[in-house]
Amino acid sequence: MISAATLSLIFGYTATVISIIGFQLKKQWQIILSQCISNLMVALSYIVLDFSNMAGGIVCMVGALHTFINFLFFRKDRMPPKVIKYIFLILYLSSAAFTIYLAGKVNFPYDFIPPVASIFFLLGVSTKNPKTTRGL
Repeated sequence: MISAATLSLIFGYTATVISIIGFQLKKQWQIILSQCISNLMVALSYIVLDFSNMAGGIVCMVGALHTFINFLFFRKDRMPPKVIKYIFLILYLSSAAFTIYLAGKVNFPYDFIPPVASIFFLLGVSTKNPKTTRGL
């Protein structure tokens, strides 16, 4: 039987490979779809370990939902409404605050890396230009 740690590593490595392949694709919707799948795999890697790591999984699930909604718009060659960007900005920051709340203390500067990275991710997947997405 495969241990939870091994299964988590498999999900993590698979997510990394999918992400690397995704950034080589040409169309924006393809890149966004690969990011969605990659986020789901990372979320699963957190969840498989145990529920104490659920906060990290929540951030990745928010990212997966965000990229899936963007995928639906980009697939039809349309931009998502700006309100979606603001909603996910609030969700990313809330999930970071939830992570700090679960920890019971602020671990400076490490607790501030995920919200900053999430904002860059938000900007990268909210543009129509694949070069910008690859750059962020």
